[in-house]
Amino acid sequence: MIIQETTLVTLNSRNITHYESLGYFIPKYKDNFYRQKVKKGTKIKVKVSDLMKGSSKVKVLCKCDMCGKEKLIVFNTIKEKYICQKCNNNLPSFRENQIQKVSGINNIKWNWNLTDKERKIRHCIPGIKKFRREVLKRDNHTCQCCGSKDYLQAHHINNFSDFKEQRTDVDNGITLCFDCHKGKNGIHSLFGSFTTLEDLKIFLKRKTGRTFLDKL
Repeated sequence: MIIQETTLVTLNSRNITHYESLGYFIPKYKDNFYRQKVKKGTKIKVKVSDLMKGSSKVKVLCKCDMCGKEKLIVFNTIKEKYICQKCNNNLPSFRENQIQKVSGINNIKWNWNLTDKERKIRHCIPGIKKFRREVLKRDNHTCQCCGSKDYLQAHHINNFSDFKEQRTDVDNGITLCFDCHKGKNGIHSLFGSFTTLEDLKIFLKRKTGRTFLDKL
């Protein structure tokens, strides 16, 4: 809610008539042709409730109706109730709206090639755990990009979604650490979710200088 009672406004050709009609004194002077004018930049004190809606850019002090935090807000943007950004983000309706924006078909990673059943089970298919275990064992539990032995993961060379027949094929797997796999500069960060053999070759070339690993 607005807690400030009065404020200063700069007079201009659009608001002079408005404030004159409300009884405010408008300081004027006569030019050489005896015409009444208002000096550019003239300001007057008015009640916040009398501010001209739709054209005023004046900031007024408001208090959040939920937490009581005070902040200067542009008058034009104030609605019947004022709720600060932090409180607004905690509203159930806001959170649900944000979730809807990034979930389902609204998600940039949505794969139209998957069936509803495949989306439900995702990577929980028969043989996937064995696939991961065998890939790490074959690669001597070592990241094939940077040589790390920590936080290892089995990466599908040809992605899981598009190459269904290769999902549990150990030859379609390679051991990468988390940083090289899903980290900020990992293969999925650079090439997206649906990577291929060619993407992996380019990635390894950038990281290690090698065009590809011997087994690829």
